[in-house]
Amino acid sequence: MECRLEDDGPCPSWVPDWSIQPGNVPGNGAITVQSASSQFLSWHDEPQPGVLRVMGVRISSVKQRHELFNSQLFRAKHVLAKVRRLLLVLEKDKQYKAESYGRILFGRPMGDDDDPLFHRRPNARASTDFLEHILSSHQFQDEDTQAGVHYQLLVTIFTVLRGAQVIQTTDGQLGVALDQARAGDEVYCVLGCCAPLLLRPLRDGTFRVVGPCIVDGVANGEAFLGPLPTNFRRMITATAFSDRTPVFRNTLTGETTYEDPRLRSLRLNPEDLDAFREYLAERPFRGIYVDPEIVRESGADLRCFDLV
Repeated sequence: MECRLEDDGPCPSWVPDWSIQPGNVPGNGAITVQSASSQFLSWHDEPQPGVLRVMGVRISSVKQRHELFNSQLFRAKHVLAKVRRLLLVLEKDKQYKAESYGRILFGRPMGDDDDPLFHRRPNARASTDFLEHILSSHQFQDEDTQAGVHYQLLVTIFTVLRGAQVIQTTDGQLGVALDQARAGDEVYCVLGCCAPLLLRPLRDGTFRVVGPCIVDGVANGEAFLGPLPTNFRRMITATAFSDRTPVFRNTLTGETTYEDPRLRSLRLNPEDLDAFREYLAERPFRGIYVDPEIVRESGADLRCFDLV
């Protein structure tokens, strides 16, 4: 599904354009699978034709954007120079950690978010070390941009960010968005959407959908439920249902569950939660409908807004 802003399109901006293949959307490779709504199903209404009313949490807005790669041609030295230039610009703010750079530039999830480890994807340590080298006075040799680990890391960055933009938000986070993003676009986590959305505010108080994005810190339902408990980690594992099934692993006991452990803190009917667990045992990608008022009770600043 592609929701991209088309100013002269015949349909509302929130209607998917099924004629567009994902591979043909510049920057689409950067917007990896996330869980920005945790396991919540959507709440929506259609107050009038062409208007979709949804509920979500406003995260921030785009302060600045940085374009990296327009060309389809990969040149390792060019990619290295572009990444170094970007990092030096971002470093002026002195508010980002190398881990944040890694999550954005290499895309989610990292190789060490997989069980078993997915060695074709860079792990957090390798990506952080590489970016720290770029930020330092380290002099890369010709062989670094021709073969080996550094070369593969540059290939990954280029593949992820080609046609996309790195964005800085007004609350000091980093993100990645499609090529149509611009300063002033607002970041929302919308109930039922797996990725945060960039929305463009209009004068009448409505919004147009620009497209999905990544923003560091809200990829796993944090906008609605807060951070995961310190002893839990969201992982991707192979199951009988799919080789890319999300699970939650208790790092103390080693046990895994399909259910987001944060749901237990909500004022839910125990029978509904038990039924949801049974559904998950058969279909791990299933969601649960939760009354928005219960979500608000958890501290989420949930509000209604209209998409046109």
